[in-house]
Amino acid sequence: MINCAVRIEEEFWEEALTAAGQGPPYGLEVPVSLLESCPRFAQRFELEDWKVVNIREALPLEHAPYMDECPPSIRRGLVATLASTLELGRCFGATCASLDLGLDRVVDSAGISSRADILSEALSLSAEGPTLCMQVRVPRRYPLSQEWDLVRELVSLTDSSRVGIAANVVIHDISPQPAPAELIDLLGGGLRLVRFLLGAPRPASFAEGTIASWAEELARCDSPPAVVFSAQFRDPAALPAYHQAAAETVRELFGA
Repeated sequence: MINCAVRIEEEFWEEALTAAGQGPPYGLEVPVSLLESCPRFAQRFELEDWKVVNIREALPLEHAPYMDECPPSIRRGLVATLASTLELGRCFGATCASLDLGLDRVVDSAGISSRADILSEALSLSAEGPTLCMQVRVPRRYPLSQEWDLVRELVSLTDSSRVGIAANVVIHDISPQPAPAELIDLLGGGLRLVRFLLGAPRPASFAEGTIASWAEELARCDSPPAVVFSAQFRDPAALPAYHQAAAETVRELFGA
């Protein structure tokens, strides 16, 4: 069985857990803020035996992609923030914590080194906890993007079993999707998380052939990455049908 999760929003987390019901075949992807500042979530999380598969945006988006351009004071703050998130993830038993490091902005080896230094410093302050997963976009943002190669370099440079890669698979992108087997081979054991960005939060999104193709390839992996279904909600009334479709997809395609 592949470890799967559904994204929940801070605004509608109670409605989402209610829609999921008791004992669904998946865990949760949550924002950092929900773990930090919502005691009611922590209580329900424990009582209902939920699992956090991924902590979303482990560093704030206003800084994380630009960390090598930040002054030293902000960089030190990013290290402390990331270490705090890792410790929070440890307390909640989270599997992964994903973040966007703006790898498409990197222009030289110094950009990779500065990112690796921050990750290593944060990991040194948190002896245990989730795997930090650097997000890359699938398909590529633009044809000549080096993001996939750069993330492999970053994982290699960090040289830690707690640093990996998150593939953000944009289901409805107009560019052709790469074959899952090709990307799995390219990213290798560093691929620790696959996030399906579904666009509209409707049950039909789960019927996309891209998801089935990925499920088929992941089933061949000895240690498959975790999987997240990510859709942003504006209307909690759509949650019950969406969570039902998620449960059916996980059972049918991912071995639950």
